[in-house]
Amino acid sequence: MYFVILGLSIILGITILLGTIFISCIFGFVCGTWYGKYYHNQDEFLNTEYSNKTIRGLPFWNLFHKYFNLKYIHYGGQKGIDEIVEYNKNQAIIIGVHPHGLLTIGTVLGFVLFGSSHKKEKIIKILKNTRITAANIIFNIHIIRDIALLMGVMSVSKKSIETQILKKKITVIVPDGLSGQMLNGYGKIPIIKRRGFLKIAFKKKVKVIPVFVKNENKLFIQFTNYYLTKIQKQSIKYIGYPFPIFAFGPFRKNLSIIFGNMIDPHNSENLSKFQDRYYAHLIEIINKYDDNPENINIIERYKQK
Repeated sequence: MYFVILGLSIILGITILLGTIFISCIFGFVCGTWYGKYYHNQDEFLNTEYSNKTIRGLPFWNLFHKYFNLKYIHYGGQKGIDEIVEYNKNQAIIIGVHPHGLLTIGTVLGFVLFGSSHKKEKIIKILKNTRITAANIIFNIHIIRDIALLMGVMSVSKKSIETQILKKKITVIVPDGLSGQMLNGYGKIPIIKRRGFLKIAFKKKVKVIPVFVKNENKLFIQFTNYYLTKIQKQSIKYIGYPFPIFAFGPFRKNLSIIFGNMIDPHNSENLSKFQDRYYAHLIEIINKYDDNPENINIIERYKQK
């Protein structure tokens, strides 16, 4: 009996210790992100000189590319890639990547950690000139912030995007954002019709390219329900991130980064028509390349007047 009681006491003690550590980590994460959300000066993340192309192009990242069999495809073939490279010599471009997925694995591997396996292809000229944007919560956690800056990630804000336009860079945006992260059910393709980045592009007369990451929506099985979604929405409001998230993965799926044609704002009478052209072409790409295009879930954020 003595050893039974002793054993149970040890197990109870370890459980309490691990529980305390876990709760402390959660408390620290929530408090840290909340503090950063309200007290950090986001302008400091506009410094775009941190990006290290050598690290981003290391052969080590090829292992992940091979694991997911990552490929780059253009809707118009190689000619489309050539047109982007030629145009970007003198002009800025904005790329919108869909869908967001749970962790944007395809976007990160495709545009941030591009490795060296495509160094002999013309696509590398596009990848080396890209800067990806991310939610401000990334910059509220010190170690993650420094890694993100080193990899060329910048704050997703109007000022950041306009800074890149002036430098004639390619800005990569994941328009679905954190809302898209919550809608990432297995197999679903959520497309949230946002227009903030399109408004900037239309105002600055910058061409926009819709990009579809095939199978990004199949890398995780995500568990959700009505009450969990309500908690996540409140979490976004206060700490800038949908917490908690319950998911299983990532599964090994073939990822394809599919570029669409450049959408020229000069050919649209107003912002609404420019937005319609962008999303119509995106859906056209999904219908052509995805195995289950019927899973598209279009969410209207702005009703046409």
